[in-house]
Amino acid sequence: MGRTAQGDTEIKRSKTAMARTFLSRPMQQALDDGLLTDRTVFDYGCGRGDDIRNLNALGIECTGWDPAHNPDTTTSPADVVNLGFVVNVIEDQTERREALLNAWELARDLLVVSGRLTWENDLTDTKRFADGVITAGGTFQKFYRHEELKAWVETHLDG
Repeated sequence: MGRTAQGDTEIKRSKTAMARTFLSRPMQQALDDGLLTDRTVFDYGCGRGDDIRNLNALGIECTGWDPAHNPDTTTSPADVVNLGFVVNVIEDQTERREALLNAWELARDLLVVSGRLTWENDLTDTKRFADGVITAGGTFQKFYRHEELKAWVETHLDG
C-alpha cells in the first residue's frame, strides 16, 4: 500500500511493520506490569501480527487489525487496546488523530499508546516531510518527545 505524499514521493506504510519473535516493548511492559492478566487485547495496527501470536501463546486472548497486513479482520472492543508504534507512521495528521480516536473507542479499560521517540532518530538519508521525515526506504516517521506524545494523546482524548 503506497500513498503519494508530495509530488512523486510515495510513502510505503506497509514496510514499517517489523517482524518479531518476541513481544513489542509496549506489550512486554504491559504484561510485566500485570495489565494484561485476565483481559482481552486488541492490537490496532497489528502489523504482521507478532504481538497477537505471542500473547495468544501466553494464554492471553488477542486479536488485531492492520490496514496493510490484516485488513479483513473486523475491529472489536477489548479490555486493552494496543496502539503500538502506529501514530508515528501516519503522515496525515487528521488520519493519525482518527486512528487514536478509533482505538480509544474500542478500549473498555485501557489504551496503550506508543510511538518512536526523538532519541531514536538516528536515521540517515531522510527527507523532511510534514511533521516528520521520509526515510530512504520510503516510510514516514514522526519522532516524539515523551511529553509531546503524552500531551498529544491527552489533547485528543480530552485530558
